[in-house]
Amino acid sequence: MKTLRFIPLFFLISLLGCKEPQLIVDNQPPLINPPVPALDPAFDTKSIDAGQGAILRYETGSVVVIPPAALVDGQGQPVTGNVDISFREFHNAADILLSGIPMAYDSAGQTQQFQTAGMFELRASKDGQKVFLGEGSMAQVKLASQETEDNYNFYRLDEEARGWQYEGQRSPEINESTFEINQRLAELKNTPGKMKPLGRNAFAFNYEGLLDVFYNENQNLIYENWGKAGTKIKVLSKARAYGLECLDFTVYQHIEWKGQSIPACMMVWDHLNDKPFPKWAKNGWSHKLMRYDGDIYKLVLIDGEINYFLTWVKPVMPLRDLFAVPVSGWEEQSAEIKAAIAAEEARLANEAAVMRSFEVREFGVYNWDRFLKEEDPIPVFANFDFGSELNEEIFEPVVFYLPGDNRSVVKMPKFAWKEFAVANDPDARMISILPGPRIALYSKQKYRAIDRDALRKGEKPSYTFAMEDIGALESQEQLMKILGM
Repeated sequence: MKTLRFIPLFFLISLLGCKEPQLIVDNQPPLINPPVPALDPAFDTKSIDAGQGAILRYETGSVVVIPPAALVDGQGQPVTGNVDISFREFHNAADILLSGIPMAYDSAGQTQQFQTAGMFELRASKDGQKVFLGEGSMAQVKLASQETEDNYNFYRLDEEARGWQYEGQRSPEINESTFEINQRLAELKNTPGKMKPLGRNAFAFNYEGLLDVFYNENQNLIYENWGKAGTKIKVLSKARAYGLECLDFTVYQHIEWKGQSIPACMMVWDHLNDKPFPKWAKNGWSHKLMRYDGDIYKLVLIDGEINYFLTWVKPVMPLRDLFAVPVSGWEEQSAEIKAAIAAEEARLANEAAVMRSFEVREFGVYNWDRFLKEEDPIPVFANFDFGSELNEEIFEPVVFYLPGDNRSVVKMPKFAWKEFAVANDPDARMISILPGPRIALYSKQKYRAIDRDALRKGEKPSYTFAMEDIGALESQEQLMKILGM
């Protein structure tokens, strides 16, 4: 698309006398230029009543708020009736690369590269014609984001000035949906009798605690059955049926559990270390249990002055809650609760950690960004070998450098190769989209293998990157798989 640029009238007159002002045509490429138009990420378009406005919610958790009577046409006249609101968001390198949206920020003669916490594009139209936000009206966008840090600024892509403009800064907000799912998971995991299944290292400290619970703390029954061999077999067999090991450790401390003080020997515990308990520990009388951090406890096993063993344990539930569920129904209940936990965890995986909110006065492309900082970069004169000759008269190769965090895309046309720097990023890789379209890849394995010590010895040495042609580019999903995302 050609951009038209007008020269000021007084300047033309000074040059040309009384001649008519001339129209200057600038053949710059579009600012937003998808490398493969067929794979440009699609918009999610929703129809709203312009007079009523709308609160639009998206699968990612993002929310767009269009106020009532806020839209106007190209002449500034109010728009009524149905209007299409088109929204798309970008959270990773594949999204950004295929969109063709630039990620370079020019300021005071220096070019910085953006590292995004989330980018979006918001447009509006009626009957195929652009619609705008009226003077004094603003839309609000709550963008779902996985990046919780506070050091991201908000930018707008000025397509006329062909660059990013700083809009402001705001702290991220808690994602209420994530909070609710975590509450539900806590309920599923901590409901009495429903911590299913027990971990493979679940244990009770001693037989006495198991016996008390087995007889529901009825002291008469406990006294009557204390020394009976058959009773001990029944009690230990029931514990094993739940997947619980009995250690026979003497531990006298109490712990706090949901606001109550409970003897440690009346709890189910999980051993957080796979290293087995020592055999001598059953003979010890000086074992200590101490709160370490949150619900993690430090267990110190001591046998006189000779043996010493330290490990970490975590309380799971009171023994009485465990024994309250019949062994016969344990497996079925375990499967039910496990499935519910898995479903909530799957929901949680698709939820953003935070929401990033800002008001916008015009439709377009916006980005939550900070500047990319690469570790220990080594400047080189870069060359790229694509494995075959390219006709550069009809195709000028462009290389995209993708840092390992998958939140930046550094576009490098051929004239920029002389400014390349090899960074200390073990997961960085580079790709180029060749005619076809096909993908040429410089893998993270190759990038890791670069001899950085040798490069440091030279004064900006030359380095040739051997790109691998790995075949046709057919979808965004394929690109993400190739990039290991």
